[in-house]
Amino acid sequence: MNTFVCGVCGHIYFGDDSPAQCPICHVPRENFSANPDIIKTPADPNNFSEGEKKHIPDITVSKQGDTASVTIDIGEIPHVMTPEHFIAFIDVYLDNKVVFRGTLKPDLAKASLVIPVKLAGAKEIKVVENCNVHGYWMERGEL
Repeated sequence: MNTFVCGVCGHIYFGDDSPAQCPICHVPRENFSANPDIIKTPADPNNFSEGEKKHIPDITVSKQGDTASVTIDIGEIPHVMTPEHFIAFIDVYLDNKVVFRGTLKPDLAKASLVIPVKLAGAKEIKVVENCNVHGYWMERGEL
């Protein structure tokens, strides 16, 4: 599986080829570029640095039948939200298909979201956040 980035809205697409159209901003395939290293990963997955602790999404899923309430908090240590440094957006994926984009404003007290999602038999949830200074970070979990 490859990782593609929309050059207009910054959406990350996971697949064998870029999509015919961006599911977020609807621009055509020509606006996507392959970038396998776009998502930052911890240097040591068992020992996060302070910076990594501020960027890795924390996902809590509360299932109710075929739906769930998903709580997303950015960072074990809360990420700052100032005009100079903030979480720009959070994308939520079920089985690699984006189901939600939350755009955040720099004046929020906390970088977090609570959203309802229809699970429809999905096996995995993935959350990708974009920090305007430190780039893309991701966390995933089984459903």
